[in-house]
Amino acid sequence: MRSFQTLVVITCAAVGTAACATGGASRPRSPSGPITSAEIAALGPATVMDAVRVLRPAWMARIVSAYVDDREVSLDDLQVEPSEGVHEIRLLSAAEATARFGVLNRSSTAAYLWIRRSG
Repeated sequence: MRSFQTLVVITCAAVGTAACATGGASRPRSPSGPITSAEIAALGPATVMDAVRVLRPAWMARIVSAYVDDREVSLDDLQVEPSEGVHEIRLLSAAEATARFGVLNRSSTAAYLWIRRSG
């Protein structure tokens, strides 16, 4: 139990004081699971890429393209796209993105962000 508490403290320190203000609710639920609106809200004001960078840092090296509400956007756009109002962010494999959006399979290791806004 003591090592779990230490792990939580270390995780909170790594993510930052603001992200832990909700009692750790902003910790990633899963390193590969979708980023939820609750996790995004716990971060406070941020861009979509800030949210990904903090909540799922392992995703950053694999992202080659992104879609907001099924519309392709550049990764540069996500540097300024506010995370407010985002319902969910998912990391799709190249095969999933091809099936959903008809994109070319650039690489078997490529990954695509799918951002769904609420409403």
